Amino acid sequence: MEISGPAGDPAVDLAAAWLADRLAVAVRRTDCDITLGDTDLNSVADPTKGDAYFPIRKLVFYRANTDITVEVIDESTVRVSVPGAPESLVALGVRTQAEVLSEELRYLHADKTYAHALRALNRVSYS
Repeated sequence: MEISGPAGDPAVDLAAAWLADRLAVAVRRTDCDITLGDTDLNSVADPTKGDAYFPIRKLVFYRANTDITVEVIDESTVRVSVPGAPESLVALGVRTQAEVLSEELRYLHADKTYAHALRALNRVSYS
């Protein structure tokens, strides 16, 4: 499996670790710039200021018979591609950091999923 996102973005690292833990597969994390069309969001979107953007740019699930690719194509749409099947477009709702934090603060208990993802960080390969 491969996951792509901007270099140094901890959200992508944690997603890679979570996938490695939950799917029990090798996960390779690759770096890429965040662009939507002609817009370079590396210089526009600032998540520290609450700007909404989706840091995971692409997922590739390698399977024995065919690969499945999920790729962000703009700020509100992802494309799911499976060879031999029609391309699927899926609406993507991106929440701001304030919205995510607000939701997380409602549940102040031990987060086992987060703990499992942290433990699996050493199983992610970087290229």
